[in-house]
Amino acid sequence: RLLTADAAEIDAGQRSVRLQGTVEYLDPDLHLRGKGGAFDGGGTGSFDGAEFSLLDRSVRGSARHVKLREESILDLQGVRYTACPPGNEDWQLKAGSIAIDQKTSIGTGRDVRLEFKGVPILYTPWISFPVGDQRKSGLLFPTIGSSGKSGSELAVPWYWNIAPNYDAT
Repeated sequence: RLLTADAAEIDAGQRSVRLQGTVEYLDPDLHLRGKGGAFDGGGTGSFDGAEFSLLDRSVRGSARHVKLREESILDLQGVRYTACPPGNEDWQLKAGSIAIDQKTSIGTGRDVRLEFKGVPILYTPWISFPVGDQRKSGLLFPTIGSSGKSGSELAVPWYWNIAPNYDAT
């Protein structure tokens, strides 16, 4: 793991550090670059203007503000996320805020929009989703179709996770 900054101000009495200028964090799974940040002795911290890449999943995005709170909760404000390669942002997921609880492996998004080439195609004021390899019961993406025999059709599939704690290994 590597953490760099243009400048750092350490307060040994408060067990805190304030990072100034360009801040970069790198580990085997995550590359994060921000415009300053702070960490305290209680394990909480924050970054401003963060851009991130999840290296093992080939996804990237940005957040206006990132806050690490409590032991395992990550709060993101002004989020943009895509799996498109750099230089191509045809598909984007945007959210006003996302909270990820790493202990429960559940994320919660508010004011979430899915956009294709800048055009919103799906909006939800609130969504809950699994993080990582976890599965969760819930609605899947709808499908829309039509036929001459039955007319217009809308299907909203439901996924039922009947074995939430099952491990096949």
